[in-house]
Amino acid sequence: MTQAYGRTSRHTVPLCLAARWRGMVALSGLSLVLMLGCGFTPTRALGIPGAASRTPDLALPLQAADRDLALLYVDKKHPPRGQWENWSKEEIEAELATVTTALKTRFQPILDVLAQAIPSARDLDATGRVGLLFDPAGASDEALDARLRGQIVTGDLRVGKLDNVYFVFYRRYPQCHSGEGGIVCRDATCAEGYCRLVIVDEVATRKE
Repeated sequence: MTQAYGRTSRHTVPLCLAARWRGMVALSGLSLVLMLGCGFTPTRALGIPGAASRTPDLALPLQAADRDLALLYVDKKHPPRGQWENWSKEEIEAELATVTTALKTRFQPILDVLAQAIPSARDLDATGRVGLLFDPAGASDEALDARLRGQIVTGDLRVGKLDNVYFVFYRRYPQCHSGEGGIVCRDATCAEGYCRLVIVDEVATRKE
């Protein structure tokens, strides 16, 4: 197993990186690692395998189409091999029609809030308009993404949890594309707040 280390403001934490990713956005060989903060018990590192097991990187505020994909993802309706861009409008509408009322009641409020505006750091706090919708309330500031090239500063990424789903918010985010030498990523910074989102099911973080 590959091991890497992430620096937080207090100490160095070992992170177990997941197996190589396949799919649209994460692309082969990339790993997203969440380091859960004191709001989660127990504190441990989670490795996220493959883009097929998570949403693509979503721009905030959420557009209607991305909000639909997010809802389908939390309902565990994923396109083959995580290729979200290949789903037709008709296929998406057919899948949406099968989402239960209970799931919509649980997740629609947070998706609606994320469609209104780019969340600020205060919005993600326990008493903020986004953070108060998580359980436990608030988004931890200890999240790491191995695609980022530079040192991750506390607050670059934050993660909140609702039921068994993690919402990862990016203030600094990776932009990846295929180059002659393979996948190339560079860091970009939001003009304001946290302008990117990745949603990950807890099941996808479990080791085989």
